[in-house]
Amino acid sequence: MLLKQHKIIFFFLFASLLLTLPYCKNYYTKVSNNDVSHLYNPSSTILHPQYRIYHKNDSISLLFFSISSTELLFNKKISESTYFATIDINYQLFNSYESGEIIDSATHRFKFEKPESSSNLIQSFEIKVKNGSILQARIDMKDVIRNKFHSDFIGISKKSVHSEQNFLPVRNDKTPIFNNFVTSKDSIFLENTRIKQQKYFVSFYEIDFNPALPPFSITPYKSTILELDSIWEITNNKPFIFPKYGMYHIQSDTSVNEGITFFNWGESFPEFTSPSSMLAPLRYLNSNKEFNKYEEFGNKKMAVDEFWLKAAGNPDRAREIIKVFYNRAIYANMYFSSFTEGWKTDRGMIYIIFGSPKRIYKTKDSEKWIYGDNPDLLSITFTFTQLENNYSSNDYILIRKEVYKTSWYQAVDTWRNGRIYSIGY
Repeated sequence: MLLKQHKIIFFFLFASLLLTLPYCKNYYTKVSNNDVSHLYNPSSTILHPQYRIYHKNDSISLLFFSISSTELLFNKKISESTYFATIDINYQLFNSYESGEIIDSATHRFKFEKPESSSNLIQSFEIKVKNGSILQARIDMKDVIRNKFHSDFIGISKKSVHSEQNFLPVRNDKTPIFNNFVTSKDSIFLENTRIKQQKYFVSFYEIDFNPALPPFSITPYKSTILELDSIWEITNNKPFIFPKYGMYHIQSDTSVNEGITFFNWGESFPEFTSPSSMLAPLRYLNSNKEFNKYEEFGNKKMAVDEFWLKAAGNPDRAREIIKVFYNRAIYANMYFSSFTEGWKTDRGMIYIIFGSPKRIYKTKDSEKWIYGDNPDLLSITFTFTQLENNYSSNDYILIRKEVYKTSWYQAVDTWRNGRIYSIGY
């Protein structure tokens, strides 16, 4: 009994010592050790917030967020006449995905009155980010009333006053824009408080890249060289417009590569609403000869219908697999677009054909996607490496291997035989 008492006393003394050590660093499980498959699985949560970092000055940055009112639960107290929703947002800043040390963290609570109709609820708060920093942020959002959560990860770069996060794109009503997809109908302004800029330089690239090659296609990687179509100046009090299909790179200084980039991929992006747009991703399910035959159809709707009816066998089954296939393609556009549409990228190709991975592990410059359960014979792992890209931080390429050939053709044949392929779960 005496021995047990000594052990208990020692435990409390040791715990007290830990609390009084001469540092105040906190530690968290390394992000790279956590499964983050929920990031690309929209069904994993009912909350789907969007975030944007904006560097206000050399020491303070703003974290903007947007959440649809339809995803929150509103209620009212007996003493109140209005319905409110409450969310908590906690952030932790790390030096990298591989670091478990939290260098700053805080929790902010926001209360929103229920709008008359569905709308995006937008707010912001300050975080301390020193000039020259490159950080990784984990952001946890909680719907307090419903007790539902969503975790996300965003990179923060404050190395240059000319980089993307020094620009805040807003609409005419000063509402921030949370993605860089635009249409010819859009008109935006750029806020920038770190540089007193009188004019900006807009470089336009009329680009249209081919879809990704199959994962077993071993071809030497060639860096993408973009040919400038045109360049012009615009004063900082004028709105930016995007009349043509392509990429718009906006800079405060053309002597450096940094800037903010917007992409016009059509009025309906990220969705597939025309027969021509629906035909394009079918390249992944057809040989070159087959796909060229469908492209020669004058009526592209007839080409799409012919493929899916032949695969499914009947209209009802065709509608079912079409819904899954193109939903995956839409999410590929939302998650993986870089300087080309997401469905054309390596990650987009794998996501469309194989579905959402069961597990994902991220590092500062890579993603590892795992399908199935190891050591299941059906399990397969894809590794993507991030590339340096002046126009997008979302550019990843697949490390291709010939061993993927069997799994690829098995997945393609499943789709072609009218069945949905998925080994993620």
